[in-house]
Order: sequence, then structure tokens, then C-alpha cells
Amino acid sequence: TLDNASYTDYDYNPGSAATSENYMVDDRGPSTHGSPTITLNRPLLLYGQTATLTVVFPEPVTANFDSDNATDNASFSSAGDINLDNATGSLNTMSSDQANDNKTTWTGTFTPTPNMEVDNNTITLAASWFDQVGNPGTSVTTSNFEVETKRPTVSSFTFSVTDNTTFTNSDLIDFPGLKPGDNATLTLVFSEVVNFSSADDITADNVTLATMTSSDNIIWTGSFTPTDNISALNNTLTLADGYTDIAGNTGTGTSAKWSVDNATSIYVIDTAAPAVSAVSPAANNVCIPITDNITVTFNFPMYNSIATSTSDTFCAGNIRVSSDNFSSCVRMSPGPVRSNANQTFTLDPVDNLLYDTTYKIIVTTAVESALGNNLSNQYESSFTTSPSPSSSVSGLFMAVGSGGKILRSTDNGSSWDIATSCQFSTNLYGITFGNNTFVAVGTSGNIVRSTDN
Repeated sequence: TLDNASYTDYDYNPGSAATSENYMVDDRGPSTHGSPTITLNRPLLLYGQTATLTVVFPEPVTANFDSDNATDNASFSSAGDINLDNATGSLNTMSSDQANDNKTTWTGTFTPTPNMEVDNNTITLAASWFDQVGNPGTSVTTSNFEVETKRPTVSSFTFSVTDNTTFTNSDLIDFPGLKPGDNATLTLVFSEVVNFSSADDITADNVTLATMTSSDNIIWTGSFTPTDNISALNNTLTLADGYTDIAGNTGTGTSAKWSVDNATSIYVIDTAAPAVSAVSPAANNVCIPITDNITVTFNFPMYNSIATSTSDTFCAGNIRVSSDNFSSCVRMSPGPVRSNANQTFTLDPVDNLLYDTTYKIIVTTAVESALGNNLSNQYESSFTTSPSPSSSVSGLFMAVGSGGKILRSTDNGSSWDIATSCQFSTNLYGITFGNNTFVAVGTSGNIVRSTDN
């Protein structure tokens, strides 16, 4: 500052005061203000975690960039001044909140390298940074931290059925099967020591899984038994993602494989007696042609046990059809024909059935499911075939309507019976007769014809 009272011109006129531009005096290096600090907020980094790296300088530093995008000598650059040679991971560009700390505190996100187990890691601030006037800085290093990002995995997960029972589906593919009295062994091998609970971490369909045990927390074994009175084709043992290694990383789940082929994960449970779920024709049918076949459908696949009378009318086999209370049986063509994944069996009578005749069907307890369970009680059903047509019937009237409904009267309309065609369900619009043939037409160009009234 120039004092106005301290000088005059030659005529002794006093001068005016003046002050220079502001300037900084900083001949103290950053170390004279104290050492910088560098800290990571996590001593252990697991799979999926990141950590915050914080550097606090003893005085402000800047991060200016010149025209070639390189930091100048009066600056700090996390890319240039942070050394990650002893750190298993990467650091994004650090930044500072200038309004709050005048660029003394800088933070960035450290991301550990996946699938690594390194217990000795440090991050170093090198001495290559400068304060704002170019005084060189000092170096500092974080405390040791651990990178544990390798997740535990399953080396093998297998099960074996003690009795070696197999179920063969309609495509001739074998699956392990559990029938009454069976049990199985489950073996689970991890890639490392884990915290694991079979009750919490394994879903077991239709079986009771005993608590699995291990001597080293790597290889775990246990047994399971099928639930009683269950018939289920698609069952799996599934390990969830919830188990952890001792560091706390969660593992990935999978399904257990059959030890025989190490590929099949589905097992079959059949601890219930099979049951007949449907029979056709049924007693409530209203028109059963004498040319009909007989079908029996079970609630579970049946193998190598379904037989009927094929050589003569002697009542043989475990599915029988009779019109005289089984003094004799309807002779069937060789078969029966299997369908619906071996749950439906079709019997084809060698000769047409009789008109207006009641037939009984029995399914004996000798039938067996695919895993050898017998029907618990004999099943019985009955049906009555349609009345015999007669070309000499006088006063025969037919009426057709919605849903394929057909009504018939053989007494000049005094009474009517239902003659609906079992094979036809569309709306009918009209009917005509000629040359002993009825023709009805309906929606979508459908045509139905009958030559037997």
C-alpha cells in the first residue's frame, strides 16, 4: 500500500494513496499443514458391493485441465495420483464439493473385480499431486482391505433312489420313480465352505427331506421319502440362491440331477392307488352308436397291465365289457390302444354292439399304475346303445336345432326322444328325408347324414 501522506510532488502537493493487486504468499509445502488422509469405507467388499474412497487434503487442491485434457502441475487427478497397483478393482473419477470444503475433500467409487479372493489390498495417494501454487504433496496409503467377490457355487447336486425304481414315459424316456416304501439319498457338494440349511434353502416337491448334514460344510448329504397318497409326474429338488459362503457372498441355486444320468432333474412320485377318471360311453349319454369304441382314462399313466378279452367272449383281462352281467364279455380287437401319455386306453369291439342294449364296464383291481400300484376298488360303469332303426316305422318325425340337438318321434309326434348325434355339436337349420336317408344342414356348411333313422 502507498500512503498518501508519505510523499509530495516538487511543489509539495501531497500525493494520493494506492494499493496493489492482491497476491498470495505460500512458500510452505502441503506437508507443513499436516498430512492428507485416504480412507475406504468398507474393510471387506463382497459380490455386488462398492466402496467410497475419500481423500482429505490439508489445503485446497484443484483439478484443472489444459487444452490437451491433461492435468497441470497445480492440480490433483485421481487417474494420475491414485495408485491401484495393490488394489483389486477400479476407481471412477473422483470429485470434490467445492462449495462445502473448498476442494479439500475428494470422493470416488471403488468397484472390486468380480470373482476374486484377495485379502491384502491397499490404495495409495502418490506424492505426485501439487497444491494450488505448485508445492509438491506427500504420499499416503489406506488401511488394508479385503476383496471377496467370488460367489460360492454348486459342484454337484445329485440324488439316487434306493430301490432303483424307474418310470418310463410315452416317449420311452426313463425317470427315477418313488413308490410306497421307497427312499432316496441327496448329495450336495459346494465349491467352498458355506452357511447352508436344507430346510430353508431346498424346495423338495412331494417328499419329506431329512435335515442334511456335513462334516466339512462343503459336502452335505441327506435322505428323503415320498409323501403318501400322491401321484405326481413332475417333481424337482431345487436349491435356492439364499445360501452364503463364510464371507457373506450369496450363492447361485440349481436343481438336483438324477445320479444315473446326471442330466434328468425330474422324479416321479406314485404312492397313491390309481383311479379311473373317465369312461366313455357313459350312462348319461343320449345316443350311443353300436359302432362305438370303449375308452377308459386313468388319473396316472398305466403300463404293461391293461388287458381285455381278445381271443373269444370269455371274460378275461382287467377291463371287461358285458351285456349279460359278465356271463360272457364283448370280444375286443387286440390292444387296447394307448394314448394321452398312457393314461387313456381304447377298446375296439370286434363286432358291432347290439341295439337298445345295456352294457356294463368293469375295471378290476388287477390294473397297475406305472410304478406298480393297484386300483383300490373295482370300478363299474354302464351305458345303453341307441334303439334299433326301423324303416317300417310309420309316423317318424325328426326335428333339429341349436347345438346339434336332434329330436325324434316314432308315434306321429305323441312323444319324442333325444337322438342328438354324439359327433355333431354345431347349430342345425333344416332337415329333409328321402331314399331312407335323413340329411340335416347347419352352420359353416356342416352337413350330417343318417341312414338308420
